[in-house]
Amino acid sequence: MKKSLLITLFMVLTLSGFSQNFDELWSQGNKAYAEGRYQDAAIAYDSIIRSGNQSAMLYYNLGNSYFKLGKIGLALVNYYRAEGLAPDNQDIKYNINIASTYVQDKIEHVPEFFLNKWIRSIQTMLNSNLWAAISLISLTVALLGTLIYLFSQRIGLRKTGFFAGIICLILFAISLSFAAKIRSEIVKPTRAVIINSAVAIKASPDNGSKDVFVLHEGTLVNIVRNVGKWSEIVIADGNKGWLNSATIQLID
Repeated sequence: MKKSLLITLFMVLTLSGFSQNFDELWSQGNKAYAEGRYQDAAIAYDSIIRSGNQSAMLYYNLGNSYFKLGKIGLALVNYYRAEGLAPDNQDIKYNINIASTYVQDKIEHVPEFFLNKWIRSIQTMLNSNLWAAISLISLTVALLGTLIYLFSQRIGLRKTGFFAGIICLILFAISLSFAAKIRSEIVKPTRAVIINSAVAIKASPDNGSKDVFVLHEGTLVNIVRNVGKWSEIVIADGNKGWLNSATIQLID
């Protein structure tokens, strides 16, 4: 038997076994949840995720299992992950709202400046790939406009080339920054959820530093930076501090 045929046969058998294992774990998780064995259900769903599978329903079911176990932080982590994959799913939004009522910290959001809100609304209209494509097109048109301005003998064409070049150069800078911003948010997740019952937020990344405030399980935070085992976080009201990275879980 040829080597390529052996490799193909191995891949088919592996994928077949993988699919069967997925179906078995999914059935085990659903059965355990229906029988009230929520820890077993969570283990089964988590095993599927660790094997490389992701879906809104999978995270949703895992979130439900943790919610039944009273682990509000882990429940919200998985609900947020499910929401990221299915942002229009009303069941996920409903469960996020329900789980959030169990979070002890009620943090009011700092009002966003209207200009920042307007810019963000434009940014989220397209994904990073489309903004990158627009930036390339804009740069190309800007270069063509520059060439027309430099080499055309007609005053009207030179004016058109000049203004088209300036406008497209500005559009290039804006679209490129939008693409980079969206991409950075995807590649390096910054949102996380407190998973410990209570966490003392420190003034600096040191166990001996002053406690500035306390956060509780389920609170949503944004990570500013990481230093060793410490993460600097900011919450919705603008307050900042440091916590041990082991007390949070990223929404990735």
